[in-house]
Amino acid sequence: MLIISWAIALIAIMIAGMWAGRALESSRQFTGADRSYGAIGVGCMLAAVQIGGMSMIGAAQNGYNMGIAGAWYSVSGCCYFFVMIACVKALYKKMPGVSLTQYLGMRYGKINARIYVVIYLVYAVLYVPIQLQTCVGVLQIVVPQLSYNVVALIALFLCVMFTGYAGMKGANTVGKIVCLGTYAVLIVFIFVATGQLGGISGVLDALPASYSDPFQMKTTDILAYAFGNVFTYFGFQSFMQPMLAAKDVKTARRGLWIGWAFSAPICIFTAFIGMIARVGAGDSLGDGTTAYAWAIQEYSNTIFAGITLALTFMIIAATLAGMFMGVSLFVHYLWVDLKPDTSDKTLLKVDRYSTYIYALITIIPSLMIPTDNITALFVNLGFCVLVPISFSLIGGVFWDRVTKQAAMASHLAGIGCAIIWVATGLVDVLSPTYPVAVVTWGVGIIATLMSKPAAAPAQKE
Repeated sequence: MLIISWAIALIAIMIAGMWAGRALESSRQFTGADRSYGAIGVGCMLAAVQIGGMSMIGAAQNGYNMGIAGAWYSVSGCCYFFVMIACVKALYKKMPGVSLTQYLGMRYGKINARIYVVIYLVYAVLYVPIQLQTCVGVLQIVVPQLSYNVVALIALFLCVMFTGYAGMKGANTVGKIVCLGTYAVLIVFIFVATGQLGGISGVLDALPASYSDPFQMKTTDILAYAFGNVFTYFGFQSFMQPMLAAKDVKTARRGLWIGWAFSAPICIFTAFIGMIARVGAGDSLGDGTTAYAWAIQEYSNTIFAGITLALTFMIIAATLAGMFMGVSLFVHYLWVDLKPDTSDKTLLKVDRYSTYIYALITIIPSLMIPTDNITALFVNLGFCVLVPISFSLIGGVFWDRVTKQAAMASHLAGIGCAIIWVATGLVDVLSPTYPVAVVTWGVGIIATLMSKPAAAPAQKE
């Protein structure tokens, strides 16, 4: 019954997403460049990008291992929404569309844009396998008899299927369903599960006192979530794309508030679910990767568990959809750059096929990603790759004097610092967001002051 209820719920959500994309007629509709989305749709897509596997499976793993402190991933990590809300008017005005690559190309030239594309594509090849592992963790509870490789292929196929067909139209519909549905089932689950364990106090009493301490996580890590994400998400195409797809600035700002309201509290729920798993399973779940799915199955009837796991799977799929669309947008940019006379009908095919091809490529590294601390791995990857582009984007929007030489220097210096920080093992001592941000912005500012003033930045057409 578990697999039947899971399959029915999953298929229903996927059909809704694919149905939304049935009328796609142009590549602009596929990527969101038509800027036609309302606040609720934008907010739910933004939340789906933020939540994903790390806020569901990763935070539950942290809750299983350290307690309620695992909630900081979203509570502190979503502070960047407030910065985006303050900056959205300038961003919407300066960005010519939904593509960061297009903006970088117009602002600094093709070389800067292409460097960003190459680095982002490498990042994406690692990003998807990490998120995919959380999907696999859910699927292995539903179909434990299948091997990891088979489950990974099934998960990838399901994640990419509605995205490649329906694009942002599908992501818009699925985002609304999974955001609202996920909160509904998690609230019900915690109420039911704690009722079986003597209430919330019963769960807390069964665990070490440290599990109730929100500051079991290092302060530098808590601040890194807030500080690092401010810089990271400005360079994260998968997040910027739905925000810039809003029909106007006012809608984008409302969408950001809605996105924050859905994103910030989620890890409080999922970390507590990890704590429930600790009470019920003890230390038998190893590194805790399966804590979330184990708790859902253990303390729910099979129908409810199937629906919950289907929603969980699809909210991770919605996160992956954002990355798939971001990558297809990069391929779109490169294709137009090389073949500017390509028809829109052909571009729509390029968008769709590049999504499928890219998804297949990511299956290779997915077999090699460690799972012992998946949240830290995911966060540090973003800090190392996306923080170095922050000066080019933020500085470029708000400081007209930034030159292409300064943008290039800041980007390369930040990447170099990140490589050194990881290669020397310092990433285990201090989050890379601090040194990478200091180097990126320090080099960018100095290089800007030493360079000739840039021409006025490109304005929205």
